[in-house]
Amino acid sequence: TFNEAYMMHTTTSPHYGIVASTETAAAMMKGNAGKRLINGSIERAIKFRKEIKRLRTESDGWFFDVWQPDHIDTTECWPLRSDSTWHGFKNIDNEHMYLDPIKVTLLTPGMEKDGTMSDFGIPASIVAK
Repeated sequence: TFNEAYMMHTTTSPHYGIVASTETAAAMMKGNAGKRLINGSIERAIKFRKEIKRLRTESDGWFFDVWQPDHIDTTECWPLRSDSTWHGFKNIDNEHMYLDPIKVTLLTPGMEKDGTMSDFGIPASIVAK
């Protein structure tokens, strides 16, 4: 019934759906198969990042950009350091902030990496829909 389904998702006990998906993910990551899955995901994300950069250079700068260090030749988490300018943060902890290579953050045309607005970009009304 509806009440039973509702109560299953509002209990103070662990959410059964989350527990089940966590167990499934843990089983998928066992052994070499899990390593291949993760490595494949990282490789595809890096190829995607590089393709976005290539398309941006071909478009004379008016294209999407990727929020990442200038050079991404390694398949590791990239540190956000206070002496780097690519991330836009100041006074950050150099030892605990990293960019996950699988998570790709796209910057839309119209806003610069430092947060300033360009003269031309994607209208906010389109992005907000």
